[in-house]
Amino acid sequence: MGKASTASTAKKKLRDTRESAVEAYLVAELLALRQHKIRVKIKKIAGWRGWPDRLALFDGGVADWLEVKRPVGGKFEPLQLRTHDMLRGMGFTVVVVNTRELVDDYIHWVISRACT
Repeated sequence: MGKASTASTAKKKLRDTRESAVEAYLVAELLALRQHKIRVKIKKIAGWRGWPDRLALFDGGVADWLEVKRPVGGKFEPLQLRTHDMLRGMGFTVVVVNTRELVDDYIHWVISRACT
């Protein structure tokens, strides 16, 4: 299999990845933080139009709003963007993840934040 074929397969895999798969990976990785002695409460935000998908609460009064999108084709509604801006303006962290790699980056950031 050549490089072009491998790249094509990788792009197709990304395109076919569902938002729910990224979200399931995010939740699993957040729950795995307990191995690092990081306590986390994860709340699914349902029925609140325009709000991020998840709220992660950590010790010390830290709250991260988490928006999950599919890797390819995941678009923001204008209300979502306004809500993100409002939350950031209030001092909250709003994180958007659309791949497993971005979830991993977020998890590493949470671990490093907890260690400071």
